[in-house]
Amino acid sequence: MAIGKVTKYNSFAGLGISFFSDQAGDINFNSNRVDLSFAYHFMLNRRGTMQISAGLQGSFNHRSIDPSKATFDSQYDNVTGIADPNGTRENFGRTKVMFGDAGLGLLFSAMTKSQTNYYFGFGLSHINQPKISFYPNGSDASNTGSERLPMKVTLHGGAAIPVGKRLSIMPNFLVLVQGSAYEFNLGCNFKTALGSNIATSRTALHVGVQYRGLLDAMIISTRIDVKGFSCGLSYDINLSKLMPASKSVGAPEISIMYQGCARKKPKPGHCPVMF
Repeated sequence: MAIGKVTKYNSFAGLGISFFSDQAGDINFNSNRVDLSFAYHFMLNRRGTMQISAGLQGSFNHRSIDPSKATFDSQYDNVTGIADPNGTRENFGRTKVMFGDAGLGLLFSAMTKSQTNYYFGFGLSHINQPKISFYPNGSDASNTGSERLPMKVTLHGGAAIPVGKRLSIMPNFLVLVQGSAYEFNLGCNFKTALGSNIATSRTALHVGVQYRGLLDAMIISTRIDVKGFSCGLSYDINLSKLMPASKSVGAPEISIMYQGCARKKPKPGHCPVMF
């Protein structure tokens, strides 16, 4: 939401809150987080069609597992290959972890005379690299108690290109680097305005496909915007060698968003259009 007073050159502040919840695997690895974000949008021209946004984010995280549903090497019989449910299990120092987190980011966005919108962004997550281990005091095998969440670097960009009175093509990319892991997504969404004017309509339907690099996965997504509210649904289809482990079952994701103004609406009509 836009907050506070709009300055002489139409720069303004923004405040956001988000909640994320995920459950993965047979041991119910739960991840829940609440983020509070603050940003300031600096207008680079009097028309308000070009801006740089700088933001800070703080979050609270809660993670948990259910060790009773796990199977360990010590439970397997090497001869029969059968796991003994009453066999020796691994002991965890704790089954719940709570930690704080911090991040920051920059975003440049602009709109051309032809109403084409484009943006490029950069972000740093987990700047404080919080401890995340379920072994707070380490273990016999290694000092896992000092395990930290590595800092993550994010690069992203895209555009919204009108191709008619109601249709826009929205190509986009995303690059993530965290420790020794990396990911890159490349995709395209199609937005159809359901109102009479694509420039002013706040009701729209989105459909799109994303490809996660190196034969990893394909993501099919859709979203509907109604005024300031948005509801999205996506499904992650695994294409990698992990298909036997995932049993060809993908990952559905649901998102609900609201964008608005706490007080007076900022004068510039331009706002980065991101899926």
